Amino acid sequence: MRSTIKIVILLFFICTSMSGASFPDMEKYMRQHALIWEQLPMQWNEGAFLGNGLVGMMVYADSTLNALVFHLGRPDVTDHRKAPYRKTSIGTEEADKMVDFCRLDVGKMLLFPEGKILSGTFYLDIYNAELTGHLKTDKGDLTFHAYTPQPEEVNIVEVSSGVPYRWKGIPGNPCSPRIRVFPHLKEKLKYKDNPAPVVDQKDKEGSWVQSLLAGGDYATYWKEVPGGKSRSVLYVSTANEVPASSLSLAKAMKTVEATQITGTKLLKQKTRQWWNAYHERSFLSIPDKKLENFYFIQMYKLATCSHPDGPAMDVMGTFFKLSPWPSFWWNLNIQLTYMPIGPANRMEQGKNFQRLMDEVFPSLVRSIEPCKIGDYTWALQNYYMYLRYAGADWQDIKQQVVPKALDAFAVFDKILCYKENTWHLTHIESPEYEGFQKYNDSNYGLASLSWLLQTLIACHDRTSSTHPDYARWKEILTRLAPYPTNENGLMIAANKPLEKSHRHYSHLLAFYPFRLLHPDVPENRKFLEKSIEHWLSLEDGKGLAGYSYTGAASLYAYLGNGNKAYERLAHFINKPIGISILLPNTFYVESQGKNPVIETPLSAAASLTELLIQSWDETIRIFPAVPDHWKDCAFHALRAEGGFTVSAQRQDGRTEWVSLTSEKGQPCRIQLSGWDAVHQLSAGRTVSIKPLGNETYELDLKTGESVTLAPDKSTKCKLRLIRAKNKSQSNFYGVKSRKGLPEIMEWPELTPIKERVNVQADSARIRQIVDGCWVAVGTNKSHAIQLDYSRPFQGQPSYRFELKQDDNTLEGYSKGETKGRAELCYCYAVSDDFKNYPADEYPNAQKMKTVYHYGKGSCPQGSSMSYTFSVYIPHTLDKNVSTIFAQWHGMPSRTLVSDPDGKVMRLSTKEFLELERRMIFKKNTAYDKIIKINAQGDTLYRAGKPNGWLIEQGGYPPLAFGFSQGYFYIKANSDRKWLTDKTDRCNANPDKAEIMHPVTSTFKTSTIAYKMPFENFPKDCWITFQVNIDWTEYGKEKETILKPGLLDVTMSYRQSEKEVKEHIVNNEEILIGRNDEEGYYFKFGIYRVGNSTIPVCYNLAGYKEQFRKVTTRITQFKIPYFSTQHRTIDFLFFRRKTKKEEIIAEFNKQQKARHLNGDGLEK
Repeated sequence: MRSTIKIVILLFFICTSMSGASFPDMEKYMRQHALIWEQLPMQWNEGAFLGNGLVGMMVYADSTLNALVFHLGRPDVTDHRKAPYRKTSIGTEEADKMVDFCRLDVGKMLLFPEGKILSGTFYLDIYNAELTGHLKTDKGDLTFHAYTPQPEEVNIVEVSSGVPYRWKGIPGNPCSPRIRVFPHLKEKLKYKDNPAPVVDQKDKEGSWVQSLLAGGDYATYWKEVPGGKSRSVLYVSTANEVPASSLSLAKAMKTVEATQITGTKLLKQKTRQWWNAYHERSFLSIPDKKLENFYFIQMYKLATCSHPDGPAMDVMGTFFKLSPWPSFWWNLNIQLTYMPIGPANRMEQGKNFQRLMDEVFPSLVRSIEPCKIGDYTWALQNYYMYLRYAGADWQDIKQQVVPKALDAFAVFDKILCYKENTWHLTHIESPEYEGFQKYNDSNYGLASLSWLLQTLIACHDRTSSTHPDYARWKEILTRLAPYPTNENGLMIAANKPLEKSHRHYSHLLAFYPFRLLHPDVPENRKFLEKSIEHWLSLEDGKGLAGYSYTGAASLYAYLGNGNKAYERLAHFINKPIGISILLPNTFYVESQGKNPVIETPLSAAASLTELLIQSWDETIRIFPAVPDHWKDCAFHALRAEGGFTVSAQRQDGRTEWVSLTSEKGQPCRIQLSGWDAVHQLSAGRTVSIKPLGNETYELDLKTGESVTLAPDKSTKCKLRLIRAKNKSQSNFYGVKSRKGLPEIMEWPELTPIKERVNVQADSARIRQIVDGCWVAVGTNKSHAIQLDYSRPFQGQPSYRFELKQDDNTLEGYSKGETKGRAELCYCYAVSDDFKNYPADEYPNAQKMKTVYHYGKGSCPQGSSMSYTFSVYIPHTLDKNVSTIFAQWHGMPSRTLVSDPDGKVMRLSTKEFLELERRMIFKKNTAYDKIIKINAQGDTLYRAGKPNGWLIEQGGYPPLAFGFSQGYFYIKANSDRKWLTDKTDRCNANPDKAEIMHPVTSTFKTSTIAYKMPFENFPKDCWITFQVNIDWTEYGKEKETILKPGLLDVTMSYRQSEKEVKEHIVNNEEILIGRNDEEGYYFKFGIYRVGNSTIPVCYNLAGYKEQFRKVTTRITQFKIPYFSTQHRTIDFLFFRRKTKKEEIIAEFNKQQKARHLNGDGLEK
C-alpha cells in the first residue's frame, strides 16, 4: 500500500475482548471435534488417550484377554544408567539414549467383564478431556467414564455395570525397549535386565514396585473403591522418586488417598475448568472441517503430553508403546514436536523444553560427535524462537541463548576449515540421507552455522555489547561457503546432489525454519520453489514420510503459496503418506505402524497456523497463505513473535478485522494485505499507526495494550465461527464402523512358529525343527506358538503359547465337546532315521502312525529319568482356565488290536496293513470302508458302520502339570491294560481328589500328586520344575504291575528378591505310566480340555531331560487295593531293602490274595 494512504482512527465501542467469555456456545462448538469410536478400538494404534503431561493412559480393548486395556504412561519413567544420583542420565558422558536413559513401560490396568465382550463404542470429549465407553457383553452391559485430573498424578476410571467385573494390574517390562525389539543387541551392548517388579495383588487394590539396576525405584498403586450397586471408582497412580529408593510406593498411595478424599465430583469440576480455559485460550475456524477437527485434537494431544512441571516430550509423549525409539531424537523430532508451541499460543506447554535445554544442552553438545552439531543448533533455534514468541527482551535472550550458542560454536570450530579465502565445514551430516554419512559443506550444517553466527551477532548488536570473538564471527559468516546448489535447487552437500527420495528436509533449513533466505527476494523465491518440487517429486516421493508433507506445507506457506500448502496438508490427513500412517486417533506411526512418533501431527498443527499467521523478519503477516477457496476463516489469540496475541476474521476473501494484544511492549510491525485504509475500532488510547510501505505498518503498542483494526470503520468485529453444515462434516476421528485397522501393528517381539508336524504320521523336515530339538503340533494359527523375545529365559527367547476363545479345533472326549492344543513336542523322527530300513518302512510307519517311534526324545517303560522345564504364568491368566502346560505322553502302536469277539492280539505290519486296506479307523474304532467313484472318476472312501474291531490309541497322559477347577495340579495316571479301554474314564479331579489318594478303576489309577489353589501359584516370574521319575513297569499282555513308579518334584522361583525352592512331591511311590512297549515322550504348551474356551496364554522354556542312575533304595511302598466299586482304596505297607524281583513277587502275591475279579492276576 502506498505511504500516502489515508489512515482513519475510529473508536468503536462494540469491539470487545476476544476472550472465551465472548463465546458461550464454545462447548457446543467443540462437540464436533470429539473423537467417536463407532466400534471398539482393538489395539494401541486405535486407542483413546487421556493425560495431563505428568501421567496418562491409552485405552483400547484386547479380544484375546476379553478385557479393556488402560495402558499407563508416565513420561519421566526412564532408566538412569551411568547417572545413579540423577533421575535421568541424559547429558551424561557416554550415556546412550537407547539403553541408559530410555523410556520404560509402566504397565497396564485391565478391566475384565465376566461376559464375553461383543461390541462397544467410545466417546472422547476433548473439551472436558473425558472418555466415556459403552461395552456390550453376552451377560450384560458395562459403562466406564475415564479422565486424568489436572494436575494430579493419577488416572481415574468410574465404572457402572450390569455384569460382574474385576480389575487387574500388570507391571510393564522394565527392559530397554530397544533391546526388546532387537534382542541381538543385548549381548553386543552387554545389557543387563532390571530386576523383576515386586507385585502385590489383592482383590480391590494392588501395586508393583520396579527397582532399577542404577538405583532407586518407581511404583504404581491402584485401588478400586465401591460406589454403590454395580459401581466403583478406580484410582491408579504411578510415582517416580528415582534416584531414591522405597519412596515411590508411599507417594503413589498418598496420591490415591488424597484424590479419593477430594472426590470425583470436585476433581472433574477442576479438570473441566482447566481444559475449557485451555481450549478457549486460542483456536481457529476454517472451511475444511476435517483439518480443523485434526487441529483441535492436536491441541488436546499437546496438553495430554506436556506439562510445564513435567519432562520434555520425547517421541511418545506421555504414552508408551513398544518401539526401538524410546527417547529424544534431536535431528528433527524434538524440534517438530515443539513447533506449534509459539504460533498456537501454548507457551505453558513449551516450558519443559526450555528447562531441558537449560539443564542438559551444554553437556550434550560437549559430548557429541561434531558431525551432529547441526541437530543441536536446530534445537537451540527452537529454544530461541520460544523466547521470541514470549516477547523476551534482547537482554534476556542474550543471557539465555548466547552461552549455549558459544558451546555449539565451539563444536563447529572443530570442523571448520579455511581454504581459498572461504570457510568450509568438513565431515558433517545431513540427517538422515544415506544413513548417517558425513559430507563436506552440507546445506544442513551451513544453514545451522549461519543461523548460529547471525544470532550471536544479533544478540550483541541488540544489547550494544561486545565479545572477544565478535569480529571472528562476522568474518566467518562473511566468508562462509555458499549453499551448494545445482539445476534442481539446494543440494545435500558439496558434490552430493539430492538423487534419492528422502523424508528429511534438512537440506532446506536455510529457508525453513531458519528463514535465512527470504522469499521476498525474487531469486530466492524461484530457487525455493525449484528445491521443493525436486525434493517432493524425486522417485515419485517413495521415501517421504508424514513430516515431509507437513514440512512441505510450511515451506509453501513461507512462499505465500496457500494452494500448494493446503494441498500438502490435505494430502497428509486424507491420503497415503509414504512410509508412514496417520492413525484413526490422529497418532502417527512409522515402520509398518509399529513406531509411534508424536512430532508429525503436532508439526501439521504448526503448518496450519502458518497459513493463517506468520511473524518473521519482525513483521506479523495476517492470512499470508490461505488457499483460494478459503473465502471465510478466522482465528482467535494465535501468537506472533514479540509477545503478541492476534485474532482475525476473513470474510468473502478479505481480511475483515485484526485484533492484537502486546504482552511485553515490543516493537510491532504488521502487514495488512489488501487494505486501502486502516481504522482503529477498539476503545482506549489512540494507537500510533505508521505506514512503512509494502502494506506494512508500525504500531506503537505498550505492554498489555490491545488494538483492533479494520479497513472499514463500520466493521463489527465479532468472531464468526464456521460451523459444520451436517454430521458428515464433524467428528472425523476415532474408529468408524468397519473401518478398523486391518492388522495388529506391533513389533515382532513374538516370532510365530508356523510349521506343524504330525509326529505319528510324518517325519520332520529341517525347516520344521525348532531350536534343534522341537517340532510344533496343534493349531497352526500364527499366535498359537511364538518365540518371545520380550520374555527371555536365561538370555534366550522363550516360547509363548496362546489359544484364543475360538481356537478349539479338536473334538473332545464327549459328544459335542471341543478341545484345543498348541504344543512343542520333544519326540519326532527325521528322514535319516529311516535310511537303514527297507524302502517301505517309512510309508508303512505312516499308515500305522508310528513314525515317531523311529526318532528321538522317548524313554523306555520302566526307565529312570530326570526332567527340567520352566513356566511363566502371567497375572492375566484366568483362574478358571483348564489347561495342561506340560505332559508326558504314551506311544501306543496301532498294531495292537482286538477283533469283534474281543480277542486282543498284536498284528504284524503286513497283517495291520491288510486290515487298514479294508477299514477306516476313527480314534480307536474301525469302520467298514465304503468305496465310491465321483463324477471325475476319482476313487473316494468313506466310513460305513462300525465293524467291531478296535485298535490301540492311548489314553490319558501318564503325567500332567496344569490348571483346572481353580487349582494348579500334578496328576499321575496309570493304565496296566494291554489294549486301552477308551470307555474307562478313570480321572482324578483336582477340586475333589486328595493329594496322593488315587482314584481307581479296574485297570486304571489316577492320582493327584500335588495341588495348590490357583491364586497361590506364583505369577509374573519364571518357575522351574525339577522332575525325577521312575516310570512304572508293566507286564504287557499279562496286565500286571512289575515295578511301581516314583515321583519327585521341586519347584523353584524368585519372589520378593528371594530365591524360593519348594519340594512339592517328595519321592512318592506312585503308579505312573502306560502298558505300552515304546515308553514316553515330553510335550509342553497348551492342551485345553473340558470344553473350556477361556483364553490361555503363558510362556515355557528351559527344557532338559536325561537318564539318571538309580541306586537300590529304602522303599515305603503303597500298593493300591481295588474294590469292585472301583473307587475305594486300601494300602498295604512294607518297608525294607528290596530287589525288583521281591517287589514284583510280593505285589502279585498280595493281588492274588485279594481275589479281585482276576485284577492283577496272570491269565
